[in-house]
Amino acid sequence: MPTIKDIARAAGVSHATVSNVLNHKGNVSAQKVKLVLDAAKAMGYRVNEAASTLRSGSARLLAVILPDTSDGLYDDLYASLSRAASENGYATLLRLTANLPGAEYRAIQDVLSARAACVVVVTSLPDPKTSYAPLLQAGVEVVFALRGGFEGCLTAGFDMDAAAQAIAARVLRDGPAESIAVMTNMVHYPAEAAFRTAFLVSVQPGGRTITCVQSISSQYGRQAFSLFRGRAPEVIVTTCEEMAMAAVRAGALLGCRPRIYTLAPKRLMRPTQYAAYQLNYRRLGYAIGRMLTCEGEEKRPLIGDMSGFAPEPFPRSGAVRRRRLSLLTADTPVVSALTSLAPRLKRDTGLELSVTTLPTQEVSRAFSRPELIARFDMARMDLGLMNAWAAELFAPLDALRIDVERMLGQMLPGIADEYASVEGRYYALPFDPGCHLLFFREDLFQDQRFQREYYEIFREPLRIPRDADAFVRTAQFMDAASAKAGSARRGAIITRRASECISDLISLSADGAWPRLTEEDLEGYVRRRRTLEKCAAVVRDGSWNSAVSRFAQGESALLIAHSNYARHLADEPLSRVSGRVSFARAPGGRGFLGGGVIGVLAASRRREEAAVFLDWLLSRENSGLVALLSGCSPWAEAYDNEELLGIYPWLGAVREGLRSGVRRHIFASMGRPFDNMAVEKEIARVCALAVAGELSPSQAAGRINDMRLFS
Repeated sequence: MPTIKDIARAAGVSHATVSNVLNHKGNVSAQKVKLVLDAAKAMGYRVNEAASTLRSGSARLLAVILPDTSDGLYDDLYASLSRAASENGYATLLRLTANLPGAEYRAIQDVLSARAACVVVVTSLPDPKTSYAPLLQAGVEVVFALRGGFEGCLTAGFDMDAAAQAIAARVLRDGPAESIAVMTNMVHYPAEAAFRTAFLVSVQPGGRTITCVQSISSQYGRQAFSLFRGRAPEVIVTTCEEMAMAAVRAGALLGCRPRIYTLAPKRLMRPTQYAAYQLNYRRLGYAIGRMLTCEGEEKRPLIGDMSGFAPEPFPRSGAVRRRRLSLLTADTPVVSALTSLAPRLKRDTGLELSVTTLPTQEVSRAFSRPELIARFDMARMDLGLMNAWAAELFAPLDALRIDVERMLGQMLPGIADEYASVEGRYYALPFDPGCHLLFFREDLFQDQRFQREYYEIFREPLRIPRDADAFVRTAQFMDAASAKAGSARRGAIITRRASECISDLISLSADGAWPRLTEEDLEGYVRRRRTLEKCAAVVRDGSWNSAVSRFAQGESALLIAHSNYARHLADEPLSRVSGRVSFARAPGGRGFLGGGVIGVLAASRRREEAAVFLDWLLSRENSGLVALLSGCSPWAEAYDNEELLGIYPWLGAVREGLRSGVRRHIFASMGRPFDNMAVEKEIARVCALAVAGELSPSQAAGRINDMRLFS
């Protein structure tokens, strides 16, 4: 590999300059940064992170020692450990042992050599105290996870006594259990021994036949056949999902179908071959990572969250008489999720859902045509139409056979006021709530050349834009920098939808109510918009689906979009920017709310069936599946679910945006019913005339103020 001296010679700069660039230090001009990085890339130079850590004397390294990552629980644990470490500026070092003591001894030496600050280990050693003494003596913080450690060490795991007792109670409740087989990892691990002991104590009375088998991960498949020796068991209990699957396969080969119960990672998609008692390995891993990498965090044993058994299947309803329902909706990710879940809906309820998707504007127009709306049983309504149409078109929820309070109680706090009620009465339920978020190319913001060039132009660091002026300035810079580099990438993507205009102007308000606009306000808007139109790619059809898809293809550095359409950014096979996108609150800090609601049309003759559908859609299990497939949900648990956050990391920002966002109550002085969308479009039309020069900023401000929209 080339040395710093080689790169300096090729770039025509000093050794010190090359060192500063590669180590992100010093005051180096953008031109020299480019010379060094181009030379390093051309010569195949890659920064050795471990060597860099040693040179700098830094110990911001979290080491992780695991048996393997093929088992889902270890994969979950590592992913969340790594996320917590990264958030706090730590790198991670992973070593796998395959449950072999020799491999674990070598891993310990690697951790010592790397000068890690802390280590998390799922040990395979029967007595780890002696082996880990060198790390502890070197001041390395060690956490023994899942299997336990030794007296006085720092541990993290689950309450295995409680888990074993819960599984035993379920086994005895579900049916005959005269012969039971139990498969665990090696019982010299304290956690495995605790589980086996607690389970046997719970089921032993009653003269049952109990077979116990222990195994290491590489032997699960072979040892599973030991469970069936002699009398085939009625019940098999295991301590991990890989064991359960091995038991399923062995039983199938032998023609046996015992009931199988297992500890398993918490998942939104419930397994069908066995009953899973869910342990939240992701949340435990994140808690361990924060404890070790956050300054001031208390160092203490951690007990992970146990979610109990996966939800029971949706109860079949015998009340449904007519079996077909029709839904009118715009094309949103939740609609795609419903289409995927249609076979499940039919299985659970007997209902078939016919979905008609139209452009948002066409759906809006349909609400004013009784002969058209009469063809449907339910409709998805844009949030901006709620004040005008919900009470007129939808049947009140209290007239349907659904438990409204239960449904709303499992949703995000406060969301019902915005997405469900009109004048104090509930007419709809949240369907695909979302808010404006800023998505940006993180790799571009971290690019040293861009950072230096931006500083040389504006004499301030390149940061995530927090207001409308900063957004436009950053988009203009990114557009010019891309053009200079020969890239077709634009600074931003815009749709020219009314929401872009309203979001910009509402940022002028401190309380989220529509402001009385001044000539200066409109002059600022016109200046920003004219600049943005020159440095942005325009989505001609105004579709959020199109805007997000184009951003996912790498067409721009910035995008402000409704979060309920952001799923495309997680579709890795379809995205060219996967892993390089980050997110933040929309400029201005107050999210513009979007998405829609679902309601039962008052004219429908299938209200009873529609009530069954809503109950099915918003059940705990199906809410989770819809969130998994669509990336948006009103379901409160979705915003704390590590599985979902791993796929859609922006959900945490969405929760805050939904809590502080505005939409229906922007125009606080207007009476009801009131069509938010119509007024938003008229404001955007007037502003567009000002941008085009057909109205002066003063005239535009006057026309908008004459609508008397402010308090």
